[in-house]
Amino acid sequence: MELTCIPYTSFEEEEEEERKKKKKKKKKKKKENGLSLIEVNDWYGLDSEVIYPQGMSVTMPEEFQVQLMRAIPGLESVELVRPGYGVEYDYSDPRQLTSTLETIPVRRLFMAGQINGTTGYEEAAAQGIIAGINAACLAQNKPALTVGRSEGYIGVLIDDLTTQGTSEPYRMFTSRAEFRLSLRPDNADLRLTHKGTGTVYVDVWVRSLSSVVFEACLGSSVKESEVAVLTFKGIAVLHKAF
Repeated sequence: MELTCIPYTSFEEEEEEERKKKKKKKKKKKKENGLSLIEVNDWYGLDSEVIYPQGMSVTMPEEFQVQLMRAIPGLESVELVRPGYGVEYDYSDPRQLTSTLETIPVRRLFMAGQINGTTGYEEAAAQGIIAGINAACLAQNKPALTVGRSEGYIGVLIDDLTTQGTSEPYRMFTSRAEFRLSLRPDNADLRLTHKGTGTVYVDVWVRSLSSVVFEACLGSSVKESEVAVLTFKGIAVLHKAF
């Protein structure tokens, strides 16, 4: 009697083949309608006749936008106050940047924001502060400021861009960070303040913090000079001072 051995993977292959057949049989239905909410535009006031069609964001030529809006029942005579528009911008491969956001081909040229393939205000601001600080440090012959993946989301963003690049507008999601459980707002001072010691930004911040701490210490035995020294030793020491 002969035994036939069937590999375990064959069952998986059969299931995969079955799924492909079902997918081919399933025809995609054409979408003939969509939902659009007509909202009052607060910018022009609640008594204004200007309305905003939520869910109708388009960037096609203005004449086609007019036809589209007038195809909506009740808006047959509508006029556009401001047609929809799209913003196009140049894109440079971020893999040609260092971790300081300085370009490798061109020395002393720093790039930040959408030109690196990102989208969003926070992403642009994060790159801007790193590029700006490093540009100032380079001009003053000071050490560069870099943030690692385990030190902040800025580090994750810059590392992803400079090592992997991006094929679509990049957003900084918490799921991209391996150390997201330790990257919290309550420990940001302990993670990052010491990295900025000596830079213009942190020096100004420390001086302003010194005055705040001194006011909090008024009436105690802590002197103004002692408070200033404590601030330069970091937030952890300040916590002990209280």
